[in-house]
Amino acid sequence: MLLSIDVGGTSAKYAFIDIKGNIYNKDSFLTGKEMTPTHFFDEISKITKTNKDKITGIGICTPGFVDSDNGIILSGVENIPFLYNVQLKAELLRRFPNFKIAIQNDAKAAALGEFYYGNAKNSKSCFCTTLGTGIGGAYIIDGNIVQGSHFRLGEIGYSNYKNKDEYLENSFSTISVMNRTAQLLNKNTLDGKYFFELLRENDNIVCKEFEKWTDVLSTIYANIIILLDIDKLIIGGGVCKQEVLINTLRKKILSKIPDEFRDEIDILPALLGNDAALLGNASILF
Repeated sequence: MLLSIDVGGTSAKYAFIDIKGNIYNKDSFLTGKEMTPTHFFDEISKITKTNKDKITGIGICTPGFVDSDNGIILSGVENIPFLYNVQLKAELLRRFPNFKIAIQNDAKAAALGEFYYGNAKNSKSCFCTTLGTGIGGAYIIDGNIVQGSHFRLGEIGYSNYKNKDEYLENSFSTISVMNRTAQLLNKNTLDGKYFFELLRENDNIVCKEFEKWTDVLSTIYANIIILLDIDKLIIGGGVCKQEVLINTLRKKILSKIPDEFRDEIDILPALLGNDAALLGNASILF
């Protein structure tokens, strides 16, 4: 069994996972900006204490650019500053010398989860993207994540970059679309559920924002299909459960790629939800 930990800005989800992808004893512990590296490692020691005889490794994923070879978070960790530039892999090996250790970016871990246990299964090459607070992505060939020279490959959130305040995810991540639409509707906040309710009611403002959102995303995704020659595009995040979003994106993407590409690509919602990254962490170590 492996201990898999998905670290976020307010909490870290964890579970024990076997080689078949079965998940046991899923739980979480608080993180937050007040946490220290020592406290973080102590939490892991506490979790492993009662299961030490069963565990053979620990897999951890985090936001940000992650040097997965050396197990160091290089940048992009505003929500988890306690792990910035920390020698995660080395510290875990010091505490658990008999364990296998893997450290990975969370979007890449989720992509591996989908590849081995979800809708990207049996793919030769695929691109998995996540829509949420940001727009993440990961490229897999033959079961291996392609990291890039600086561990940034797949970071499509920076597409359409104009300046440090204007790029794709700052305008077209789920949260950005919800915030902009809320302002247009003169509301303080707007969640995804209500957004899609208003869309089904043909609210004029929401319909226009939805069209703009899917126009931009579909162009980015079409270019990825053309550039990388993938056979599956997997779209994750909480909004991927909305059929109208997936169906609209699929229709628009197919209209923006050459005819001969259209029968060669599957465009699917992610299957595993919040478990994808936990399963992906484990898949690295099995």
